Amino acid sequence: SKSHTLSDQTLKVIKGLSRTVHAVHFAKFQQREAARALLDELKGLNPKHFEVEYIDPDKEPARAKAAGIKKYNTLQLTIDNRESKVEEPDEEKVLNSLMKMLKEKAPTLCVVTGHGEHPFNGQEADGMKAVKDALEVQAYIVKDISLLEGANALKDCTALVLPGVNKAIFPQELKILKDYLANGGRMVLAYNLDPKAGQFPAGI
Repeated sequence: SKSHTLSDQTLKVIKGLSRTVHAVHFAKFQQREAARALLDELKGLNPKHFEVEYIDPDKEPARAKAAGIKKYNTLQLTIDNRESKVEEPDEEKVLNSLMKMLKEKAPTLCVVTGHGEHPFNGQEADGMKAVKDALEVQAYIVKDISLLEGANALKDCTALVLPGVNKAIFPQELKILKDYLANGGRMVLAYNLDPKAGQFPAGI
């Protein structure tokens, strides 16, 4: 079932480390032993750039306090001057934390609003909060923008998303989108196709 096999993505990230990750696990004995298999395996993939240390907070309370540890079974990850804390660490949590720390600049996903799009923050049936949360776990910045603010609204966007457009996009907005794409911009366009009309909403 590969339940004890590291994912291809984890293997790629750890083996590709060029900066040293210092992992300090603050936990009691049983918690430490439960996490040891994962952490020692990660270290084995790249012993030069993945260091592991185990600390019992009860035996070294000053060390735990200095690190800002508030709960047992917390993994402190440090890369250069960046730090992250992972509570109840598992492979996915450790990988996601490392990916955030390794990125020089978090990519920004800009969600266009104002045309009846599905709300990215919405938890209702047509909302996409689960998608937004998953992207943020992967170190993306997700923010809403309005094309009516002009081309300047796109200056920090790594990519655009138009999630379920169902209202006409004004000509000036279309020009902004076309210019953005013509200059190397990237965009994901999702639309609500009317099965009766069989066509895109007006303005697309």
